[in-house]
Amino acid sequence: MKSAIVLLLIIVFMFLGYFLNSWLQKIIKPRQSFGRLLFYFLAVLIAVFVVSFFMVFVIGKLYPVELIK
Repeated sequence: MKSAIVLLLIIVFMFLGYFLNSWLQKIIKPRQSFGRLLFYFLAVLIAVFVVSFFMVFVIGKLYPVELIK
């Protein structure tokens, strides 16, 4: 059961990342210039780290004993 919940959380965070990426593309418009493209790459890199951090944080809060093993 734990693995199903963790997989469901990973899928939820994948959808969150997808919609965050779509939103960043609408806001930054990376196809307009090279500077915007570099800024978009930086924003996506930061977003990946933040979403990954929150995913591990949530899973760690749900199953703290599993991380200590």
